[in-house]
Amino acid sequence: MKRVLGICFLSAFLFGFSQSKYTLEQALGSNDIRVVANYIKFNSNSPKIDQLKARLYYLLNPAAASNKETKEVKEKNSTTKNILFRKDKTDQKTVALLNHLFSNDPHTKEVYLKIINQSQCPIAVKISGIKTYTLQIPAMGNNSLLLDKGDYTLVSKLCHSKYLSKKSLTRDIQITISEN
Repeated sequence: MKRVLGICFLSAFLFGFSQSKYTLEQALGSNDIRVVANYIKFNSNSPKIDQLKARLYYLLNPAAASNKETKEVKEKNSTTKNILFRKDKTDQKTVALLNHLFSNDPHTKEVYLKIINQSQCPIAVKISGIKTYTLQIPAMGNNSLLLDKGDYTLVSKLCHSKYLSKKSLTRDIQITISEN
């Protein structure tokens, strides 16, 4: 009897960890890449999965929404839209980000860094460490980057003040920068 109860408890416990943390409504209404990616990862049979994949692509590439080479094609016997994308550097970045977000490998050598700019000024964040990156972030917008794990210094001029932060990046992180 104890063995049966133990198996039932273990099954319920594991089932709880194999489910998405988010509902369809949360994924559809969210601008957070991780929320949408998590829902797609754990609910691949959802009827709105194509819409969420397109939303994830646009969250990763805000410029793609105005890209002239992006075409929407409506299938004859379906109301779903297939989006065709031209392969370029932006798509390679998107593929790398999606692979990282969907990966379950705890020993990955890269981390996902998302910076949210809540100021009225566009900023350029210089990220110095193992390698040096410059991340352009529009006013009231965000941008993301995959980089190697390690210690980094983030420097930027935020409107009329300076931003300086030292971070040890060992896991995915989201940083919000504001004037306050």
